[in-house]
Amino acid sequence: MEYLNSEMDELWGKILSGNANKEEITAFELWLKASPENKQEFQEYKRIWDASRLRHHYDLEKARINIYHKVVSQGMGKNWWYYWQRVAAFLFIPLFLVSVWGGYIVWSDFGREQIVSAYSPKGQFSKITLGDGTEVWLNAESELTYDNHRYGKMSREVQLTGEGYFNVAKDKSKPFIVKVNGNRIHALGTAFNVNAYDVENMRITLEKGKIKVSNDLHDILLNPGEQALITQSGEISKSDVDPQLFTTWHEGKIIFKDESLGNMAIVLERMYGVSIHFANESIKEYRYRGVLKYDNSIFHFLDILNMTTDIKFEMHGKDIFVYQ
Repeated sequence: MEYLNSEMDELWGKILSGNANKEEITAFELWLKASPENKQEFQEYKRIWDASRLRHHYDLEKARINIYHKVVSQGMGKNWWYYWQRVAAFLFIPLFLVSVWGGYIVWSDFGREQIVSAYSPKGQFSKITLGDGTEVWLNAESELTYDNHRYGKMSREVQLTGEGYFNVAKDKSKPFIVKVNGNRIHALGTAFNVNAYDVENMRITLEKGKIKVSNDLHDILLNPGEQALITQSGEISKSDVDPQLFTTWHEGKIIFKDESLGNMAIVLERMYGVSIHFANESIKEYRYRGVLKYDNSIFHFLDILNMTTDIKFEMHGKDIFVYQ
């Protein structure tokens, strides 16, 4: 049987992740035995898969890394890069903008500006390590941009859309600044989360260190365990929160504490790349408490919901219909 690259990548991904059915396993074994070249090609693919150390994040539909303009690899052999592209198409692979082992470097060069842009699409999150050692996790449907010519030299400014968790490297001479929806977050060495999915209610949660949140109207200081809420009009308020409820997504888990099913559906749609439809509005008011791990499929959560409530569901492709 002849396979297109995309078909073979899909089959190999299922084999390596343990998601292949009996027919697919049989087809794979027949293909593997057909020639020594087939075996060698699969071994090279598997080597890159193993090197990623991210097999547990495998998902055919949600593992796409969208990048802008052009991708440049440095110090990579032709075959190595070829297989990396094929593995990356089916694995969740963090996007390292600066990395000792290579990885992706993405930019748009406009002479005096060299704009680096990283985007994490619906259904996955990505990790970026900046040149100064600052680590950034981007949640689904989020983007980070900065000027590579200026970053770390004249300033440490980045711009965010969506949601990001920042573990900022210390540099007292150059404060780290996140620009988001007309607001600025100043930090020296700290860890905090910015959720700007909802422009009417943006939330900045501080886990450690100290940050200043400011816009044209106000500025406030946050201490660990505090959260700033910024409205679309620019008003800022702060309150005490449990940071884990807002930050653990970057560790691959989400903690829900008496959360409504309606609000959870928004998170699940981004997390798994699905669309959730409710038969009536009252179902959205069901409350849930627990921990959801990225390692678990959405069926795991739906099964628990089905066993603990009178809620039922049907799934058609990427559409999930929830009813009583």
